[in-house]
Amino acid sequence: MIEGDLLEDYKSFYITTQVETKGENNLVIWIIEYEKKNANVSDPRTFMEFALNMTIYIETHHIK
Repeated sequence: MIEGDLLEDYKSFYITTQVETKGENNLVIWIIEYEKKNANVSDPRTFMEFALNMTIYIETHHIK
């Protein structure tokens, strides 16, 4: 459930994470769907950076 600060700026905010594995090749797909409350609200770049960093962290963990 999404609540708190995100809902102050966005009418809706949905996150879908999909992992596809094919042998040694893996692909992580993050889908972020959102509706801004108004045009002055910026895109959720902080969350996009979080998703990228989380993917890198998980990849590093599995490579070890």
